[in-house]
Parts: sequence; structure tokens; C-alpha cells
Amino acid sequence: MTRSFDTLVLATDGSDGATLAADHAVSLAGAFDATLHVLGVVPPYEGPDNGETRDHVHSSRRRRAEAFVETVANRARGRGVDVVSAVGSGVVHRTVLDYAESNDADLVLVGSHGRSGLAETLFGSTAARVVTGATAPVLVAGGPRTKQPDYETILLPTDGSTGADAAVRHAEALATAFDATVHVLYVVDVSVFDPDVVVDLIGGYERMGARVTSEVGSRFETADIETVTAVRRGRPARTVLDYAAEIDADLITMGTHGASGLESLLLGSTTERVLRAAERPVLTVHARPATVE
Repeated sequence: MTRSFDTLVLATDGSDGATLAADHAVSLAGAFDATLHVLGVVPPYEGPDNGETRDHVHSSRRRRAEAFVETVANRARGRGVDVVSAVGSGVVHRTVLDYAESNDADLVLVGSHGRSGLAETLFGSTAARVVTGATAPVLVAGGPRTKQPDYETILLPTDGSTGADAAVRHAEALATAFDATVHVLYVVDVSVFDPDVVVDLIGGYERMGARVTSEVGSRFETADIETVTAVRRGRPARTVLDYAAEIDADLITMGTHGASGLESLLLGSTTERVLRAAERPVLTVHARPATVE
């Protein structure tokens, strides 16, 4: 069943990464005729315990957040998008998750670079917790900024698991809305094989990969979506990134639960590595509701 995006939540801090995420949010909201919630979050003051200084910093941050939220909101309204503006205060990832949950968000969008300018710093804190904790899919916007994001080429890595299947439904919705070509990729992880038996085993995994990608491809073709299937050998994250660069993918869509069934294992390896290193947007999809501390 094709999924749709009716309610989008854009979490923003006014950074370059948030500006890029805003570009994607406006484009997606327009394509799906969705309501876009533009959420600015004022983080807690962590400086010296001085009431006057704390109030001044909080007020300054709130004014900055309100200004950026309205800039994005006005641009979206200019594109005919229904917009809700909001500014919250508190621990950033918790505020974003609570807001998304209370508004039944179908998609949450965040930038991969925060005000620190360090992707790893942001992903290691706010973005990682949003990806892990959100029950809705999360689009982490990375890569160069364009005037209007488009999704002509979508990469869908799959291993046939429940998590990967959840990503298929969202990829189908995006491909239908943007008339995109979907590349379905299965990676045979050669790093897990004993060199003495790799020749005997790898052929079986490649045949399984061909079957999995063919089944997914057939689903897209039934929906009149142009599809390309591929089976590659290599380390999963690196192979996904290399293939995305090879086809110049506009978006990578992947599940956060792999065949192991352990979110922490996959998010700690393949998905997280792709998110950290991708120079393009990555849409992460949970197979089931997630939790976060």
C-alpha cells in the first residue's frame, strides 16, 4: 500500500543544514498537498547561573528562532502550502519528538549540520535521537543546496526485512509524486564471510539478492514506476554511498531495522554510517514505533 505524507514537521535552528531541510520540506509539502509545521526550538540555557544573563540569552534565541520560522513559513505560503508556525523551548530532540507525536506527523525533516557546523556533532546528538526516537519517517537533509529539490532518482537499499519493506512503501509514494526512477539495491556483505568459504557462500547470497530486488522491483513496476535493480558486493554502507554517487541519487530511502531485527545494530552500523557520510538527503523509515531516552 502506498503511503502519503499529509502532515510534515520541519525542525529548524536557522543553520545552513536547517535551510536545506526547509527547501525539501517546502518541495514535499507542495507535491503532497500537505500541511507543513515549521518548528523552531529554543534550547535550554547552559551558561553561568545568572538569571539576567539566562533571560537575555533565551530571549535572543527565541527572537532568532521566530524570525527564521516566519521566513520559512512565508516562503512556503508563497508556494501555496498550508503552514503552521511554532516555536518551542526545551531539550531539542525531545521537543521535536513530542511535537511530531502530538501532531501525528507523517514525516519529520531535520538538517544534517546544525549551528556547530559539524555533521558528526549534530548527528551524534539531536539528529540521531530524532531518527532513533521518531515513530514517523525522518528525512535528514544533507548535500548541496539547490533552488528546488527534486527526486528524479531514488535509491532504495533493501535486504528483504520488515524494515526495508516499510521503506518500500514510502519510496513508492515519493516516486509516484515526482515521477522518479527507483534503484533497488541489495548488498552482499563480503566482510562477514570467512575467506576460505566466501566463494561457496557468496553465490547463494547473490541469488537471494536477485530474488529480493526482483520482488521489490515488481511492486514498483505494477505501480508504473520505472525501476532498476542491482546486486553488489562490498561493505553495506560504503557500497550504498558509492552506488548513490554513481547514479547521482536525489534521495536514499532506507529502513532502520534490518534483517537482524535489532534497531541498535543496524542504526549503529549501516544506516548510521550512511547518514553520517551521505552527501545527499536520506529518508529513514522505522518498521515499528521507536523509543528514545
